[in-house]
Amino acid sequence: MLLYNTVFLYSFILVMQIFQFVAQAGIVGFESPASQYEEARLSISELLVPNPSSTHLAFAKDNALSHIGIYKHDILIVNKNMPTRNNPIVVATLNGEPIVRLLDRKKRMLQGAMSAQSYTLRDDDDFYIQGAVDFSIRLHTANDYPAYECATPEMIDDIIIKHPSATYFGLAQGHSMMNVGIFDGDILIVDRHQFINDGAVIVATLNGEFVCKKLDKAQRRLVSTKPYSFYQLSERDRFQVEGCVIASVRLHSSLNMSLN
Repeated sequence: MLLYNTVFLYSFILVMQIFQFVAQAGIVGFESPASQYEEARLSISELLVPNPSSTHLAFAKDNALSHIGIYKHDILIVNKNMPTRNNPIVVATLNGEPIVRLLDRKKRMLQGAMSAQSYTLRDDDDFYIQGAVDFSIRLHTANDYPAYECATPEMIDDIIIKHPSATYFGLAQGHSMMNVGIFDGDILIVDRHQFINDGAVIVATLNGEFVCKKLDKAQRRLVSTKPYSFYQLSERDRFQVEGCVIASVRLHSSLNMSLN
C-alpha cells in the first residue's frame, strides 16, 4: 500500500497540497523526504471545516457502516446543510435514539451494512436529521474517547495532533489495510515523534518506496491485513520508519477531490 507521489486535496474553499515524496526516499545517504516538513504546521480543522457555523462533530455509535469505512467511535464531520443527492450518510435521531446511517430517500430507508441494521421509516416515527457526514476521522493510536465526546470542530487539532511541527499528511493507495480502517484514497495523518508501539500502523520507506503497514517488532515484519501477506524485513532492505499513522480521514460527501 503506497503513498502517492503528489496529491492535492480540494475542499469547499481551501486548496491544500499533500506533500510530495521523492523516489529515492530511505536510501542510505539521502535525507528523509519527510524531514523537510518538520516545521510545517498543519490544521485539520482548516482543511475539513471550512464553514464552522454550519458544521458540528458527531461520533459513530456502532459498526453499522463499517463497509464504507465508518467504525464505532470514529469522529464525524457533520454538515447541517443537507445535500440533494440520494443516499447521503446522515446523523439523526430516530424515536429518541442517535443513529448514523445511509439514507435512501426513495425507499425511505435507513441502511446499514446488514439487514438487521437497516430500518424502513414509518409515518409515525419521530425522525430528525441533524446533518450529513462530509468526512470521518479514525484514530489509530490510543485515545480517551469519552474525553472528546463533547468536542467542537475547533478542537479537532487538539484531539489528534500532539506534535504539530512533526506531523504531515500523506495519501493511502490500495486495499491492504482495510481491516484496520484505512481505505484507498484516505488521507493519512502521520506523526514523526509518536512512539512506535508493537503493532502500530506506520509509514515507512522500503527500498525506495513509501509503504503503510502494521509493524511487528518482534518478528521484524511489515504486516498487511488479510488476505494480503506480510513482508519479512532483512538486512538487505533499505528500511526507515517515517512516522506513526495517528489518524486517517475519509471523504464521504460529493466535495470535489482531484489529483493534480
